[in-house]
Amino acid sequence: MPKRLIRKTTENIEKSYVQSPEFQDNENMHVEVIDEGVKLSLFGTSQRPIFDGSNGGLSEYGNIVVNSLGTWLSRKHDMRGKPIEPMEIEIEGFAPEDSNEDHWTASMNQAMLIRKKLRDNGVPENFIKKVVAYGDKRKPSTTGNQANEDDQSVSIIIRNKK
Repeated sequence: MPKRLIRKTTENIEKSYVQSPEFQDNENMHVEVIDEGVKLSLFGTSQRPIFDGSNGGLSEYGNIVVNSLGTWLSRKHDMRGKPIEPMEIEIEGFAPEDSNEDHWTASMNQAMLIRKKLRDNGVPENFIKKVVAYGDKRKPSTTGNQANEDDQSVSIIIRNKK
């Protein structure tokens, strides 16, 4: 992926989320430039959980974040009117170590929930190339942000289509 495109994608994500008033002081998302694209890690805090443990779905805040991301990823044109290149999306699910539910099932359920919400917001099915469950074996990137120990997390990797 060209460095210029990675930088522009990261800037667009930051403008859409980190700099918007709704997401000021956002401790629920970490944006990381990786070799093949951009990796977004979503995780809960005690003040703003991403997932709602009582119903197995997203919290109100989680719905706002994932719906906004889905709308952004489903755009057909950029701000200059140029067509958006097809992309490949990978969703990784993680479960907390102290989960009462089977770790593999919990992390897959959360990753599949994110996949469904992205699809509901217009992200084409063929853009989503992989959904992976890591159970409690790996943790998403947080770089200093403190994820809630009781909350499950997901990472979304966005690459240009090969």
